[in-house]
Amino acid sequence: MMYYCNEASVAAVNIKDGNSSTIVKLDKSSNGWRFIASFDESIYFTDSSENSVSCFSVKGGKLWEFKDDNIIQGPSGIVVDRYGIIYVALGLKHCIVAISPNGKRVVDFISTADGIEEPVKLFYDNKRDLLLVTGKAKTKPNIYPATKSNYSRQQLLETKPPYSMRKNKKHKIRKTKDASDSSDDGSGPTCNHVNMSVNFVQMKKGLSTQTFGECLVSKY
Repeated sequence: MMYYCNEASVAAVNIKDGNSSTIVKLDKSSNGWRFIASFDESIYFTDSSENSVSCFSVKGGKLWEFKDDNIIQGPSGIVVDRYGIIYVALGLKHCIVAISPNGKRVVDFISTADGIEEPVKLFYDNKRDLLLVTGKAKTKPNIYPATKSNYSRQQLLETKPPYSMRKNKKHKIRKTKDASDSSDDGSGPTCNHVNMSVNFVQMKKGLSTQTFGECLVSKY
């Protein structure tokens, strides 16, 4: 399955036959941009007009929502790393925040001190545990290791993970190799499925077409 959102809903598309089905109905009154990502059995999306980050199960049940105007301002790109940590671009604040898998903790991940300005899109490489950040047209793309130490990844993971991760014993935290080494020695967590970190850039309300952004698919 692949997932996308528009002004009315979050939906799933069967990649085998192209059929789509609605997972979550959304408030049409929102006129902001929405970005979406998926991981394990959860779907995550941002809403720039509501200054919120939401998490739903792939069956449509709402798991959590983080909304704090002092922290989340104009959220856009969103990705999820191999451990279920969520990264959100905040262009208005010139930073990227990391959110714990259960949505209860938020910490700074990248800021202007790291050379970032008006981040918009995020892409995550599971194989190398790297985060690619792109911004406005004139800004230069940047790559950061997800182990970057503005924050402690383990500290975020001390919160209880989603049930779907607890029941899958293959999700184990192992020591991450130095990000400067791009080779794959299999030291990352093993997983028996293809994990998709998907960003769909949605058109604003009122436009007749949808524009889909890049889709990064990695097997690890």
